[in-house]
Amino acid sequence: MRGSSVVNTVSLIVALAFAALFTYFLARMVWSIGRNLVHGRMFRRKLRERLAGIPLEQALVRSGTDPDDYLHARQIHNIAQEMRNCTDCQVTSECKEALNEGTPAEEFVFCPNYKALFKR
Repeated sequence: MRGSSVVNTVSLIVALAFAALFTYFLARMVWSIGRNLVHGRMFRRKLRERLAGIPLEQALVRSGTDPDDYLHARQIHNIAQEMRNCTDCQVTSECKEALNEGTPAEEFVFCPNYKALFKR
């Protein structure tokens, strides 16, 4: 009788330890996911602020793309490359002139992002 009591006690301790570790794991996972969501929102908000300062935002609107949808639908490395293409562009004066004149997006062939964003 004494042997089965020890086994039952050890089994209970192991089960409680497992339950505690599993609870800790779940709590950490929920916390990590929540933290990643907050960081992702902050990152995209900063990305949106950067986008607002370059002609790419106006060009997106001209092509019928909502800038917020653009930031959430595309992969970050593509967005970063397209923003770099825009800020490093050699024809920004031509771009700004076309945007101010209301040139249709189909005619933005001079844009380094034309194939990625405007060609349909």
